[in-house]
Amino acid sequence: MIPIACGMGLSMIAGVMMGEPANDGAMFALAGACAATLLLAGLFNFLGRQAQNRIFRREALCAIGVGWLTACVLGAIPYYWGLPDCDLSDAIFESASGISTTGSSVFSNLDEFPPSLLFWRSISQWIGGLGVVVFFVALLGSLGVGAKILFSNESTGTASDMDQGRIQSGAFRILMLYLALSGACLIAYQIAGMSWFDAFCHTFTTVATGGFSTHPESIGGFNSAAIEWICIVFMILGGITFVYMLRMLRGNRGATLRNTEVNWYFGLLLTVSA
Repeated sequence: MIPIACGMGLSMIAGVMMGEPANDGAMFALAGACAATLLLAGLFNFLGRQAQNRIFRREALCAIGVGWLTACVLGAIPYYWGLPDCDLSDAIFESASGISTTGSSVFSNLDEFPPSLLFWRSISQWIGGLGVVVFFVALLGSLGVGAKILFSNESTGTASDMDQGRIQSGAFRILMLYLALSGACLIAYQIAGMSWFDAFCHTFTTVATGGFSTHPESIGGFNSAAIEWICIVFMILGGITFVYMLRMLRGNRGATLRNTEVNWYFGLLLTVSA
């Protein structure tokens, strides 16, 4: 819940910086959604304050499923309240598509969206790109063996992929890699000619490989080969299993090159491109 609320708060800040009126409907919608998310997070924390730090596979799978469904519903509130004539099904579809990084959209009039909603639309993909539960494991408290179960079911690796079984520190390293890729992509987009707002929004959706854009024509609307190549390179990097990318950065290139998943990934990319 906390990453979702932070994303909504940052979206309001982005809207203000882009000159959006503070009393705009989208800003009120984001504020209300952020408040609802924090209240729900507080309620869950209160109800679980006496719980033991033990979680098993069944509970982990339930937490993941309920967590994603709840995130999608909360993420739909800004669309439902902030856009005229947006029905609930469209709002939930757009939210689920963003948080799951699917990238499908029911909206074609993005040029009419307020900046705050465009920012929320993009950052929801960035949050979902690594997984809300992985953020939780990396940043909030220890779950003991439950952390391994959550990590195995939520990340692109498995618990056995982490050195010395330290799931929290491993998830934190993945988060740092995700942030580093995002920072490099942001700078590259800005150098290639994007505004800071567009660069932030497209960085969020490129690294997450979701593909949401701030323009109806998507990345093609910039009419720039440099921007398209930046998008291609960072989407490829964002699609690689981060555990093996970390191993490559630590110098263990042999294990990475022998990995079947990575080999098939690049093989399919090269084949389809050719």
